Amino acid sequence: MTNRNGALPVPDFDLLPAGSLPSRIRQLDIEQVEQLIGYERNHGERPRVLDLLEHRRDQIRTTEDRSVDVDVHDA
Repeated sequence: MTNRNGALPVPDFDLLPAGSLPSRIRQLDIEQVEQLIGYERNHGERPRVLDLLEHRRDQIRTTEDRSVDVDVHDA
């Protein structure tokens, strides 16, 4: 669920230390994580933050891939 008004899905994202991000991005969907990745690449370029966001995106993709595999096999 991406915010339509252009606001980032994590309040005060720019001010957050990388160590506090895992708990804050855990419930985001892939579109929201992608939004944060794009924002960070264009604004902060904090390597650790980008690593965390990209890792979370990969986790979401892996989970989505597994659910597709299960749906196909259940049919």
